[in-house]
Amino acid sequence: PPPLPEKGASEIRSVTRAFNQMSKGIQELEEDRALLMAGISHDLRTPLTRIRLATEMMSPEDSYLAEGIISDTEECNEIISQFMDYLKPVNKESFESVDVSTIASDVASSEGG
Repeated sequence: PPPLPEKGASEIRSVTRAFNQMSKGIQELEEDRALLMAGISHDLRTPLTRIRLATEMMSPEDSYLAEGIISDTEECNEIISQFMDYLKPVNKESFESVDVSTIASDVASSEGG
């Protein structure tokens, strides 16, 4: 979201500033996560693909070894896929807007303020 305007009493400006910093930090974290996701996919899957291709070109006498290697590379690819699913960004459409002032008022009321 766009930064909130820092206006009002000094305490409100301080909280707003902290909120804006937190929001910026979360955005940077999401950008880092996307970069990490792209790097993992390429850096790990490329060598696994080469291993699989080399394994498929092994002589028929070594097929018992090839089967194990192919199975292991498929398992590694599955683990990478699960990790990539974990790193996918959160669906922002599931978020809902809230009135921060109402929440702050409710918290203050519940704390006896």
